[in-house]
Amino acid sequence: MKKILFMILGGIGLFFLISFFIYRITNSAGDLVGNEPISFWDQDFKTAGIFTVLLVVIGIASVIKSR
Repeated sequence: MKKILFMILGGIGLFFLISFFIYRITNSAGDLVGNEPISFWDQDFKTAGIFTVLLVVIGIASVIKSR
């Protein structure tokens, strides 16, 4: 049961990480074109970053624990 929960949390963490990289790529491309940056990351960037790091750490810890 705990393993499934950690897997879901890890998945959310991965999603945040991937979406962050997509944001960085699209944002730098948007700067070249002159588009406005995505406001979601401007407001919640620090929160999302801390949340992602936390989830990744929990995910790694659960993988080590399960072996």
